[in-house]
Amino acid sequence: MEIRKKRQQLNNPLKYTMQKSGAFTAEDARLLWTYWREHYLGRRFPVSQVAFIWYGQQQEEAVLQEMQEILSESPYFSPNIRQLFLFEANSEEDVEKALAPKEKTIQDVEIQIQEIFVEFAYRKIGYYPDRREVILLFDYPDSIDRELFQKGADEFQERTGWTVSMNPAMNHSAAGSLLCAAFGSRLRKMSYYVERKQYAVTVSSVEDGDSAAAEAFYRQTGWNLYVNGKPLTSKKAEEISTGGSDAAKNRADMEFVPQNEDIKPVEQNLAVSCIDQSFAELPDSIEKKSFRQDAKGKYLEFRFVSPMVGLRYRDELQQIADQIGWRIQIADKVNQNALFQIIRILCTEHGVVLTKNPSYIPDRRVVVIKTTEAVDAERQKTLAEAFLEKTGCACEFV
Repeated sequence: MEIRKKRQQLNNPLKYTMQKSGAFTAEDARLLWTYWREHYLGRRFPVSQVAFIWYGQQQEEAVLQEMQEILSESPYFSPNIRQLFLFEANSEEDVEKALAPKEKTIQDVEIQIQEIFVEFAYRKIGYYPDRREVILLFDYPDSIDRELFQKGADEFQERTGWTVSMNPAMNHSAAGSLLCAAFGSRLRKMSYYVERKQYAVTVSSVEDGDSAAAEAFYRQTGWNLYVNGKPLTSKKAEEISTGGSDAAKNRADMEFVPQNEDIKPVEQNLAVSCIDQSFAELPDSIEKKSFRQDAKGKYLEFRFVSPMVGLRYRDELQQIADQIGWRIQIADKVNQNALFQIIRILCTEHGVVLTKNPSYIPDRRVVVIKTTEAVDAERQKTLAEAFLEKTGCACEFV
């Protein structure tokens, strides 16, 4: 409000004054507000009378102008709606609301992301204001320094009150472009295996520079690369990509070798018949049976809805291997379509309505669902336990 006419000083002094000698500042607003509400609750005053309450005497125009500017910006006072030249003390509720931390806007959050994660080459930002969460999408999340990212995430949460995480899914289109650039016209076929964080390519001919290309691919993506069935990355990269000795142990746990080395494998049709009979009375079924070959020779691969379900039948699988003379391996793959179908059925049975299709996080083997309304903890627990029993995978609500 701009003052164009000198104020008329009032001659009727107020009964209660604070008799302050120091200049009124923004820090004094709460003290004045408290005094006002104690002695003049519900009353409105022009700035000249407000100054009189504070100082105990009339003030010069310059002092009034400065005080008016402070009152206009203060959360403790507001101009009266009908008489804008009069000020009134705000209610406790209005003051509390005005002093409450302001909710961050998307623009505020984005500025903090840009400042804190300036060294990270994310390609997209996902905002979820209802959860106060940000998800950063990278082309190659497995190449990100997790410790450095977590440090930034902690700082981001401290500044904004929001959490930030990275989407674990790789951009396979971008990875495919890298492989096309690396192998050119020699590239015949490419495949990827999410659970193993591994790419495999078939090329028409192997060249001396392919090992360097595989190393560069690993450094950029965090995934190991096999060329014509052979790993070309360094031993360290291979261990990191495949999980090292722990992963090797896990793979060994999913293989069942006939204990009698002298027994000869039975004919394939007979082997399948024996397998079907063995699983006929079990609660879970084998989704797919395949005859495959590796460096050790031929073997049978069983695919379940998830490898965790298959591992429930270690004893049965070992007995089958001993009976038919075939090596048996549990496929390290998850049937995502089956997971989504099962979770939809369970949601329907428990009265849970989904707002969008479920999603699957391979690294954690978790299905994530988003519901139209909050689901109580008891129903979440019941549904998640049923899903785990049927699939061996976890379920999370967001």
